[in-house]
Parts: sequence; structure tokens; C-alpha cells
Amino acid sequence: MASQDNEVESEKDKTVGQAGTVEDAVEDARTTPVDEPAVEHDAPADDKGSDDSSKPSDGDELAKWKAMSRKNEDRASANYKAFQSADAELKAAKTQIARLEAKAKYPQITDAVLSDLCPATEPEAIASWAEKYAAYNPIDTSKVERKPQQTEDALARKVAMQAEFPSGTSHPKRQPGDAYKRVMERQKARKRSK
Repeated sequence: MASQDNEVESEKDKTVGQAGTVEDAVEDARTTPVDEPAVEHDAPADDKGSDDSSKPSDGDELAKWKAMSRKNEDRASANYKAFQSADAELKAAKTQIARLEAKAKYPQITDAVLSDLCPATEPEAIASWAEKYAAYNPIDTSKVERKPQQTEDALARKVAMQAEFPSGTSHPKRQPGDAYKRVMERQKARKRSK
């Protein structure tokens, strides 16, 4: 812009000498096309020094954004690793629950059978395997006859009580304070024997 103004001034000087009036020279300068392209500058060199203190340089901005990007990448990778470990723990817990449910539902399935014969690790696959295994290896459902408990008759119990406690005496129910009385009697007996 400044270079255009300089060109206009120089043309004015040339035309003033030729045309005679300044107004005619200005009019000619406005209507004449300029062959050189105009070069615009952002700011003069003096102004750049004062702006540097308020704005960080491009290198500082770039370093700041790179550091922030690295920090976000680290967080993202840590979050992804935490997600993967939590997902693995969840799958292991679901597998363990499926194995426990299979053992509870089908008593013929034991830990050894599950670890040796069941290749599945998914809960649905474990449940279907347990059902198939239970069909091939059913439990013996025949009832075992138990021997009836021998009930003793009242007369036999009475005879046993009389044999244990002759002359019909029985141990009376202990009353509160009986233990204290027995201890005191023992102490008195010890004192007398000395």
C-alpha cells in the first residue's frame, strides 16, 4: 500500500510538469492502471518486537500442543489397558460362575471333570457342555433303603436309669449359686484337712 502511494506521488510530479495543474495529475493517476502488484506487509519490523512478549512463538505453541497430544495419547493407552484388564477379569468371573452353576445343577460334574473334559471357556458353551455330560453320565437315582432307627422302649430306659442311679435318686437340676456353694465347701474342706 505504501509503495502504491509512492508511485502515485512520483506520477503526480511527472504529470504536474506536463499537464500544468495538480488536479489533472491526480485524476490521471487514479485512472491509470498500475503494472506492479501491490505487496502487503502484516506489520512493520518495529511492531513485531512488542508483540513477541504477549504472544508465544510458533515453536513454543507447537511444543505445547505436542506435549498435550502425548499426554492424551498416554491417557488413552492407559485407559485402553485398564479396559482390557477389566474385560479379562469379567470374562474370567463369568466363566467361573458358569462352572459353579454347572456343578450345582448337575452333581455328577466335579472340578476334575470340568478341568479335564470341558474345553469351553464361554459361559453358554460351559452350560451346554454340562447338559450334554449330564445326559451321558446320569446319576443313580435309585433310593437307598435306610435301616429304621431302633427305638428303645420306655421300660428299657427306666431300667437303665435305675441302674445308673440306684435307690431311685436322680441328679436334680442345678440352681443358680450351686457352683459357688460347691467351691466354698471344697475350700473349707481343704482348710480343715491342713
